[in-house]
Amino acid sequence: MNKSFRVKGRLEPKSNILSHPDLYQDVTLLCFVVTEAYRGPLTAYYKENGIMNYQELQLAPWPLNPTERSRKLFFALRDRLAIHTEGEGTGREYKDHLYRSCVKELDIRKEGKIVNSIKDLDKRETWLLIELMVQWCLEAESDIRDLIPEYNESQGELKK
Repeated sequence: MNKSFRVKGRLEPKSNILSHPDLYQDVTLLCFVVTEAYRGPLTAYYKENGIMNYQELQLAPWPLNPTERSRKLFFALRDRLAIHTEGEGTGREYKDHLYRSCVKELDIRKEGKIVNSIKDLDKRETWLLIELMVQWCLEAESDIRDLIPEYNESQGELKK
């Protein structure tokens, strides 16, 4: 079963819609509300890749498996923290540093070695990892309010 679908269309400048609303009466519009933290990276992406051509957007739901959902949540929190602390042009290297530092801070050892990957963590350890990343986000005053429902659901599933 396909877990995603594709939407084809074009990105229309808001100024066109507001200045000519009559042209859009018989058109289906899809609007995304984007938090301030992601506005800059999205704008930079569209400037680099062009927004006037027809674009394809692929949407997929969060995974149903608690472990996959939790990992996705962890990386969403990490990305939010990275954007808040380093700015919108945050690179992969800094995000990886945050990720590895968070895992290493838990000081979990398996077979005599410190675990440095989320893949090597069990449910309880993943729960602790997310708790630590949330704490880091709160200490840095990152806006994670939109992730709270997913956080509550994910942590509840991991506690079981």
